[in-house]
Amino acid sequence: MSGHNDATKLEALLAKGGVGDGHRSDTEAKSYLQAVAAALAIKDPATIERLKPSLRDYIVDVILSAAWYTRRYGQARRNAVLFIMLNVVLVIGFPIGIAALGGSWSSSGAISNAHLGNLVAQLTAVLTGILALQKTISAWYSQQQNYAGWYKCAADLKEMYYSLLKDWKGNVEGRETEFVARLAASAAEARKLLNAERLDYYTRLALPTFDVLDMLTASKSTVASLVTSLLPSERETHAVAIGTKVLQGKDTLATSVQTVSEMVDTAQILQVSMTETAALPAFDQDAVDACASVTLKDAADVRSLFGGHPNFYDWYNATFKNVDEVKSRFPSRDTPDKRKHFDDFWDQIPVIFGGPITAIEFCALMAVNLEESSGDLTSAPEEMNGLGRPHPGLAYAFDKIDGLKQTYNHDPNRTALSLFQDQLFLTTHRQKAGAAEILGRHGGLDPRWGGDTWPGDVSAAVDTRVNGFVMEADFYKFRGRGVIQTTWRNDYKLLVSFILSPEGRQNAVLDTLATQWKTAAAGPGNEVDRIATISSNADWDKAFSQNVVLAKGVAIDSAAKNNYLLSLSRHVDALQGPKGSRGSLLYFAAHINGGNYPSRVAPKMATLMRGVAQSLHGQVMARAPRDAEIIEV
Repeated sequence: MSGHNDATKLEALLAKGGVGDGHRSDTEAKSYLQAVAAALAIKDPATIERLKPSLRDYIVDVILSAAWYTRRYGQARRNAVLFIMLNVVLVIGFPIGIAALGGSWSSSGAISNAHLGNLVAQLTAVLTGILALQKTISAWYSQQQNYAGWYKCAADLKEMYYSLLKDWKGNVEGRETEFVARLAASAAEARKLLNAERLDYYTRLALPTFDVLDMLTASKSTVASLVTSLLPSERETHAVAIGTKVLQGKDTLATSVQTVSEMVDTAQILQVSMTETAALPAFDQDAVDACASVTLKDAADVRSLFGGHPNFYDWYNATFKNVDEVKSRFPSRDTPDKRKHFDDFWDQIPVIFGGPITAIEFCALMAVNLEESSGDLTSAPEEMNGLGRPHPGLAYAFDKIDGLKQTYNHDPNRTALSLFQDQLFLTTHRQKAGAAEILGRHGGLDPRWGGDTWPGDVSAAVDTRVNGFVMEADFYKFRGRGVIQTTWRNDYKLLVSFILSPEGRQNAVLDTLATQWKTAAAGPGNEVDRIATISSNADWDKAFSQNVVLAKGVAIDSAAKNNYLLSLSRHVDALQGPKGSRGSLLYFAAHINGGNYPSRVAPKMATLMRGVAQSLHGQVMARAPRDAEIIEV
């Protein structure tokens, strides 16, 4: 009966999980010794006694670990269900509460337009804070829950145990030396698996950080729409400015007369409303002519396109609300850093384009940057997925992802496998973290480093303390950087040539970099190619921190691809032409990236032109002289 109870206890442990505090002790392992011996059909007490140390270690490393991960995964699932229920309560409760409050105000009739506006603003502010906080906590909580990792560990460890039973049940006695070796190998494999999961977990483990501006920017417009849609609308008020007087009334137009100065607040409110809802002009020849009529030489000229708005981001967020063509990149966060990056980049128009441009070129290139890095004209290195997502960490750059991206581990890059056998690469980078494990692998280099699927048994953490060696391979080092996300070894080699040139070396940072590269890459063969091999991520982050590299990165790319920057037509029909037609928006976008990229970006280019045309038309109307007209009332 005792043996049966032990077996039942062991089965329950593996099925339901255990080891609540995560401490896998020898004492607890001893309590399962008889159950494991019985499962393996070891009947001789003397044999069991001799095998106790090895069995105990195996139970600690394999069985108790499997039980802990089973329990952890089960807890995480229950917590996830609870968290989802709480979010459902928020999603359902807020609209009901706001609607009920609005109904109460509407039935009482006690809320004036002015008070209603204040209450809407207050409700919006409160709900924005609450929902933004909920969004951040949700993201943080999700980041900490490594469901797939815990489930996989539990499944792999259980598989080790069941394989042991399959291979050794009834076969232990008389083959004890072989059996002990099998236990030791399994325990070592289990510890390796645990260490990999633990590293993954600690890499993702972080306290929540709160960027208040980012939270509020991301949530405000959605919350405002929710509040205003559920509360009663304002009572209609007509206000018309005629010359220097304003006529205002509730239902008729001439109930009272006030001067314009007395109506400033109302006029400002009406202006904001009109800015948010005014329809953009069509993308026609008039819009193209308006954009072609302005000459832009620097950032000040570019800012003049935006009418009364202080910067591009303020104008963009006010002009393109609810515009389908840009909704995937709306809003664009407005920060002091982004404004500085904007001015620094567009002050280099002569470097980028070789001379002045029109608003057509501005809109095209700015649309590309909105697509690539949400309007931040800076280095913006391409980011990897979190470790809890599909294609985690470095695997995002390494993997071929059907329908999304090709692998970066192939031509025109060199494969990681090729680089790991290149003496120049090894001399420069083999002292970095992770090299010993990759280069010292039993059986030689893993051939998977030449493929398009990340080796699943290697940590994909984007951490130089773990993968410093792997991260210097082309697939990661030559990922997207800069305004148009310069990618691939061949494009980076064009920048190497610029940095080595007299023009590039006028910049002190680039001059230092060029000197270091030439020394480290000295030897036979193509110097630029050798520098591409020995250069590091840190080198390229430093290079792209220089404004001239951001500008030259675009100019060099264009020069190598049939000067697409200067290809755009001044005729609307040509701008709307096919991808293979020079002069079209699709042609411009296709020379930056392939696939469905042009079809995503070209509509954004046209939409920005429509917005600029509207802004320029408004400026002309504002400047037009007009006699005051007085209407007697």
